[in-house]
Amino acid sequence: MKTYFTVAWFIVASIAHADEGIAVKAASGRFVVTQEYQGDRAKGEGEFVEAIRYRDAAFPVVRLLGKPWPGDYYISPDECWMVRIQKIASGESIGILYRLENNGRVSEVLGFDELLWKISDQTSVLKKAALFHTQVAAVYWSKNSDVLEVVLHGSAAASRDGKLESCVTYNLETHKASIKKTKVIPPEGPGAGRS
Repeated sequence: MKTYFTVAWFIVASIAHADEGIAVKAASGRFVVTQEYQGDRAKGEGEFVEAIRYRDAAFPVVRLLGKPWPGDYYISPDECWMVRIQKIASGESIGILYRLENNGRVSEVLGFDELLWKISDQTSVLKKAALFHTQVAAVYWSKNSDVLEVVLHGSAAASRDGKLESCVTYNLETHKASIKKTKVIPPEGPGAGRS
């Protein structure tokens, strides 16, 4: 019966929102994140409208911040958290952390991306402000969903300055971040690293 209800819900959701694509599904089927481009894509005028749609029709559809590029979503094993990696410019992306409550409420952890970079800056010779490209490259959840590891990448405007890779851990219970490791990757090629 539960399987039948889940399949029926996805069929109804697909018909009701025919132009939307599903970006990610919760393993339990409790919710999906949908994406739909609205505007004239050929002219670069518009944005991806992204929303969390719960299987339980009593919960409202939660619209997420729209951008010209689609987000990539990573759901925690307990389905109470979700990270969105969002491209914001050429070679740049940010991380957005959402808390997904059992009652359908969704809240954003404000300052999440800034906190990650602040922690990285504390140990790295390459600081975010000096980097030309910065991005959240990967996220990894602990099995019990209490810790999140985020890999940050950055590259300096001058290729001779190399690249940065930082791994930051974020405790979802205490909301504290700490550096796991930072690596500056030296430049490659003739004359690299010379002023």
